[in-house]
Amino acid sequence: IGGDMLYMKSIFLRHLSIHPLFRKLGIASSLIKKAQKYYYNISNIYMDIRSDNYASLSLAEKEGFLVVQIKSKTNYNIVTVGKINDFRN
Repeated sequence: IGGDMLYMKSIFLRHLSIHPLFRKLGIASSLIKKAQKYYYNISNIYMDIRSDNYASLSLAEKEGFLVVQIKSKTNYNIVTVGKINDFRN
């Protein structure tokens, strides 16, 4: 299976950010769950997170995402995390 096959019937969550005044209220978790429900026919969900973004990595772990790949950049690493959609058919 080629690398592109990994992402068939999958979505990437991109640019999920919460204003600092509204963090720690469960908003990001709620948005992830809503995306899973909305895309119920999608098998897998992925996110790219900078390796130094500890809050996002913690959220991903809490939501059941696992590390799929680590990509090295010049000054930092990108961690791709993924999970099976809990709401799939």
